[in-house]
Amino acid sequence: MSPDMQNTTSNHKATATHIIEHDNVAHHPLGGGSYIFRSEFTQHINGHCPKNRIVLHIGSQPNSSPHIGTIITFTVAFFLAARLQQEHKRDVLICLDVVDTAPSQQLEIDGLRYQKSQRFTREMDNYMEDFVEILDALKNRTGVEYLVRTQSEFLGDPHVPTALREIIRNREVLGASFSPNKGNLAIRSACPRTDCGLADKDGVQNVYSYSDDKSTIEFRCPRHGPYTLNLFDLDHIRQLEFNTPLRNLLRTKVFACDPDASWIHVTGDDYSGYYQEQLLWRNIRHEEGLVIVYAPLIVDWSGAKLSKSLYVKSGAYQYLKDDNKDYIISYEIFKKQGKDLEVIFDEVMDWVKHPFKLFRSYSIAYIDALFQGDKPLQGEVGKP
Repeated sequence: MSPDMQNTTSNHKATATHIIEHDNVAHHPLGGGSYIFRSEFTQHINGHCPKNRIVLHIGSQPNSSPHIGTIITFTVAFFLAARLQQEHKRDVLICLDVVDTAPSQQLEIDGLRYQKSQRFTREMDNYMEDFVEILDALKNRTGVEYLVRTQSEFLGDPHVPTALREIIRNREVLGASFSPNKGNLAIRSACPRTDCGLADKDGVQNVYSYSDDKSTIEFRCPRHGPYTLNLFDLDHIRQLEFNTPLRNLLRTKVFACDPDASWIHVTGDDYSGYYQEQLLWRNIRHEEGLVIVYAPLIVDWSGAKLSKSLYVKSGAYQYLKDDNKDYIISYEIFKKQGKDLEVIFDEVMDWVKHPFKLFRSYSIAYIDALFQGDKPLQGEVGKP
């Protein structure tokens, strides 16, 4: 075996170059969703949205400039909305929930994990312009309107208190699934001191009190002691933070209560399968179910999803940077290199038009070929 083909088993500092030759033909074997929805997808979605309006929900943590996977998820949502609007005459809207409660800083004190959120440190302000720029470009391309809201704005929904109290009543069962290492719900709230902002990341020290006319959570700051929030008070509820599966469950229950709109959640395919089955579907009632559309996952050479967190925090994907391809993992670099969003828009529009292309992953090599003017050729499309 030549040196170029040998495995490197040390770490990401390895410098060996690995080259795989291919014929630039993209095949589409059919199975599962790509088989059932080979030629028509939006008609099926439309049939499961009986209310007057359709809101397509997307979400993102604003902890860095968005990477190509985030851009593609947003683009799938907009082009699906456009087809629902144009072909089925539906009133549609895109809603981006900015997860500003995601961690900005993390530390350990006395064996417990604490965090300061994006909304406390305002680190997110460095990146929101990039998100809005992408949304504006998609609006201009598709004609679909959008809104952006923070977690505080979402938690101000009048249906949140009832849904939240129901979740807390069931906290022992849910905690075992959502936080198997700790066994408790990861509900947190930042210390109210303006010079602190620490929150118990895993909700380990939370004390719950519940009755028909009173529902509270007592939190504890390691530096300033306990503080209590009233779950009948929307201003208090707006201060809460949740981990990802808990936030997913809460918003699903809240979306189901909307009297005017059917909600569709559009997210990356890494949240499909066992994750959603165990952490969402088994914990909601039939009438609370919503349509979830999974955007194709963008994967690296090994088949793992492209991760902006690894890039930002651990220096991963150095090989992309060395080859001037790090535009794939940062929209900021994407712009500096003069890349055109329309390349992605054209590609994703084709996926939505031919939905068998939605039910699969795409490699960074495939994406880069689009920008090199070497679009992969259409190969075989499963069985007729």
